[in-house]
Amino acid sequence: MAELAGQGPVANHGATSIVDTSAYNKLGTRATDVDGNEYVYVDFQEAMLPGEWAVFNGNTFAASQTVATSLGFVGVVAATVSASDRFGWVQVRGYHASAAISSGSSVGPLAVHTTAMGALVSAGATGLVGVFGVSIVSAPDTCASTNISFTDAAGAPVYLNYPFISGAIVQATS
Repeated sequence: MAELAGQGPVANHGATSIVDTSAYNKLGTRATDVDGNEYVYVDFQEAMLPGEWAVFNGNTFAASQTVATSLGFVGVVAATVSASDRFGWVQVRGYHASAAISSGSSVGPLAVHTTAMGALVSAGATGLVGVFGVSIVSAPDTCASTNISFTDAAGAPVYLNYPFISGAIVQATS
């Protein structure tokens, strides 16, 4: 659990492990933890698990699982979200130790997983929609996938730099 620092209500209600039924912070609020990781406060549209990838827009900050047709800003869910209409944090910058990545992925750029909602995959094949601003630090470890219970996904360390999905298709490298 990261404790957040920032101005206003974040200091009073700013643990990333807290998911609320009412918005205690203004949607879109940004805060950092002691390690310099950055988070955005969003309105979750469905149940999600820590480590899953959420896509959200910069207007309403409504967050949902990434799917093949997703467009917008992307972050890693910080805490368990039990249902829709919950409010909490997604990480958008810095190091995350266990994000949902397809178990066959390798170090490098990422793309939206075509079948596992809320997970990403290596961007090594043609025809996948790229996720820009995020990279796998080391290959997923299926044995050390705490907090991850996704189909065809494991926990992997990633570095985030304000990731987003623009709809651009990744081209295979040879």
